[in-house]
Amino acid sequence: MARFMGTVEGGRGVASRLGHATTGLTVRAKSYSGTITVELGVDYMGRDTVRIGVREGSTNGAAYTLYSGLVVTLADKPSLNTLLRDLAIETIAEAAE
Repeated sequence: MARFMGTVEGGRGVASRLGHATTGLTVRAKSYSGTITVELGVDYMGRDTVRIGVREGSTNGAAYTLYSGLVVTLADKPSLNTLLRDLAIETIAEAAE
């Protein structure tokens, strides 16, 4: 039985893919401006993990990790608020440089 399931909807309708604890599931959404990557996996304790990244440009450019950790932590509202606050502070600091 699959542990992860991903779906995508576009001009040709909906498609889905399954991922297992041993394979994980990687989703990439690309545009001319950049690529968003979501990687689901399982840590050594059997907990679901996620890494959310962004890359500038469609193929090349700097890559940044927006979040890397447990899915349950990201789903927790106070933790999500902390993540968004930290991202905003980092973005403002980089813009000021």
